[in-house]
Amino acid sequence: MIDIHSHLLPNVDDGSDSLEMSLDILKKQEAIGVTKVILTPHYKSSSNIYTKNELIDKFNKFKEIVKQNGINIELYLGQEVYCNSKIYTNLKDGEVLTLNNSKYILVEFHYFNET
Repeated sequence: MIDIHSHLLPNVDDGSDSLEMSLDILKKQEAIGVTKVILTPHYKSSSNIYTKNELIDKFNKFKEIVKQNGINIELYLGQEVYCNSKIYTNLKDGEVLTLNNSKYILVEFHYFNET
């Protein structure tokens, strides 16, 4: 089983707020048969706290900690990209992380209004 939408990178967005929480969730996922997880922190061009390179660095450190804790889940990085008028430019300029460096992105649409 593969989870393609998670907010498990600790202290990055509105997902996991600690390393311990992230590890606990991954252990629970492993127990139910999840073998791969794509971490997808939010990307919104007007309000990013971390740059693409900072996220990659945080991801690589987290991935090593997961391995050290004996959790047998393959981790990949991407972003949940908020759809607005700048999405194409942000992708073209390489500001957005695609799902595992592929040609695919996870898109988030506004709940109530068109953007």
